[in-house]
Amino acid sequence: MEVVVYGERGKPVIVFPSQGGHARDYEGFGMVHAVRQFVESGRVRLFCVSSIDNQSWANWDARPEQRALRHEDYDRYIVAEVYPFISSEYRGQQVQCMTTGCSMGGYHAANFFFRHPDIFDCVISLSGLFQLRMFIGDYVDL
Repeated sequence: MEVVVYGERGKPVIVFPSQGGHARDYEGFGMVHAVRQFVESGRVRLFCVSSIDNQSWANWDARPEQRALRHEDYDRYIVAEVYPFISSEYRGQQVQCMTTGCSMGGYHAANFFFRHPDIFDCVISLSGLFQLRMFIGDYVDL
């Protein structure tokens, strides 16, 4: 999967796109331009990732437990592939990342922040979608 990087130094920020979005959406919607001064001054470095929402939560043909399992695959991808890539960009240091996103990306930003405090120390979730009921109904896996 594609990871698009903006900037050369600064606080690493993993950017999650809106539902079903791609790594280049943040730039396409003008957000990279909006935070340009922070990127150019070296305060932040953006690592924009793609979504697999259409294979997980928004996969209307899959049962809720299948959707959750596919989301777990995405979680492993971010933690076991994206984060080590980011660390390698910082000479292998165990860096703490910020995470951000809008809508479903806001859900991912907050979810990753709370699930992985060893990786994330800051979150900006804009209009995060935190109730998954529209995707899985009343399904609960005990």
